[in-house]
Amino acid sequence: MAYTVRPYNRVRFLLDGEEIFTALEQCFEMMVRERRGTPLTYVRMAFWLIEEGICVGNTAAFTRPDTSSLLHHIGRVLWAGHNVDIIVWYPNLKTRLSSPEQQIDEHDALARRIADLNAQLELHPGPVGRARLYRERYEGISGSSQHQKFAIFSVNGQRTVVLGGLNMAQRYLDNVTHTIQIDGEHTNWHDTAVKITGPVTADIEDEWMRRWRKVMAIAKAKVPTERLSNHLTAPGVDNQWKSAHAADIQENLTVQKLPVDTPNERFYALPARVAVTRYSLPFNVCEIHEQILTRIQRARERIYFENNQLTDPDIVRAIYQRMKEVPSLQVLIVTNPNQSGVGYLTRRAWLHLALRHPSCRNITFMCKDAPNRAGTLTRVNGVPQWTVEDHYRPGRTTQHQWLQTDCIIPSKTSAAYRDFGALQVKFEDIIDVDVDFHFFTPAVHVAAVRAEITLRTLTIHSKLAIIDDWLVCGSANWTYRSMQYDGEISVFMQDRMLATHTLVRLLQHYDPTMTLTTELSTATIDRRARDLADFILIDPRRPVQPGRFVLLPLEYRPLEFDGALSLFYSLDERVPGWKARDLIRRPTQTLANIRQEAPNWRWW
Repeated sequence: MAYTVRPYNRVRFLLDGEEIFTALEQCFEMMVRERRGTPLTYVRMAFWLIEEGICVGNTAAFTRPDTSSLLHHIGRVLWAGHNVDIIVWYPNLKTRLSSPEQQIDEHDALARRIADLNAQLELHPGPVGRARLYRERYEGISGSSQHQKFAIFSVNGQRTVVLGGLNMAQRYLDNVTHTIQIDGEHTNWHDTAVKITGPVTADIEDEWMRRWRKVMAIAKAKVPTERLSNHLTAPGVDNQWKSAHAADIQENLTVQKLPVDTPNERFYALPARVAVTRYSLPFNVCEIHEQILTRIQRARERIYFENNQLTDPDIVRAIYQRMKEVPSLQVLIVTNPNQSGVGYLTRRAWLHLALRHPSCRNITFMCKDAPNRAGTLTRVNGVPQWTVEDHYRPGRTTQHQWLQTDCIIPSKTSAAYRDFGALQVKFEDIIDVDVDFHFFTPAVHVAAVRAEITLRTLTIHSKLAIIDDWLVCGSANWTYRSMQYDGEISVFMQDRMLATHTLVRLLQHYDPTMTLTTELSTATIDRRARDLADFILIDPRRPVQPGRFVLLPLEYRPLEFDGALSLFYSLDERVPGWKARDLIRRPTQTLANIRQEAPNWRWW
């Protein structure tokens, strides 16, 4: 389904769980205040995960589950006479048999609670709403999921939508200072979302309606192949005729009006469009992928991605090609300190960008034919003495050899060619890269005990991109799986003020000392990250200001990782590239040696 750009939408950017959960609470309160009988007044939700006992609101609300739980708010909306319909993902049969997901237990329990809530309200003599829960069996057989996360609140046909990366689970609760603890442990969770009103909400609801109509198709089937009761929790679900009636739902064709700005909320009037994946048939709709590649290919000033992972090979290729075409392009990637196999994919993405970057000065690598010797490639007079080969081929989804065959080839004029002859240096054999281009992760230096460094990092769960004047926010990870297999939804919003406001909020959220700026400066961020890392290495007993996060390059090697490992991944011989280690900085290196190297110590 190809959606067009819709003008005149109002958008508010939401940062981290407390803001997002509070926005949901405010929307529920709006519904409760609306009088009975108001037409087209309802709540429609779609989430990858909804915990049975989840609360909404600020941090304090989570301590009052009796009055703050999602089920309590749903009950109040029903009592006010309005309907609530919810779609949740239910893992497919293969997943249920092989590796059961949390969603099975939670969504079965949620279905029972919804049924109980309906039964209680049926005893009320006056008109009340009804709640329905659709546990959608996703059609993928590869363990893929329906990953969308959004809520629609309609009052007299006028919609407000909260859409982003956050799931309805307590572990997603965190604030912008990341000080929230559950059972004595920091949640360390970073997420983003947007609150939207305006015409684009019709396209968001269209995607919700598409999914809901699957229930109607099951209910109306002349020869049922599935039991509707396995999917839909609603009054009368055991009777086929009543089930079909219960599955019917009213379409909202109301022209959307823009609300006025309020003193407490900053909105932006702007054009926006919806993009999805897996719309009608498996593997045939990758619109988010297509749209993000188009935006990258047209980028002139800045590209900012933050996500749990940035590993999609098409996105990586589009970025390094655009960096070559526009040398002044500012590119910043914020992601997790990934481990194991995912870390290798992250490292592959970084290497494809870093090895092509004009600041790449030297590459050190292991040579299989001479295991006790390290080869070096150096840029001479601004010209790299190597070429980088990307072996990924789009459309060949079952071919994975490119993961092991991506490599660099030394030029015939290089010292490495003279020393070793013609060879291909695979990415897994690269052990050091001297470059000013990094992937970053938020980290705070907590403490140092016995000269050991302790870092607290965040889980980057946000699914966000800023490309020139475009802000992209939704449920889609920047990975091959999300782009090709999972059901996703993202909103593409074009407005320079919103994009810059969002970027500044994010960068200051990671480093409060940053000054307000209208442009992204990777050089400034790079310098700050190096300064912090050097500061930690010089004297690990002097932590930075408690609670102050900074962006730290993933190539950074704190002592807690034995000095030889980066934040990219651990040494695990089951993972491609596990051998990659810095021959210069060995685990036996002492703190005194490190102090002597700072501030000129080597980055990958």
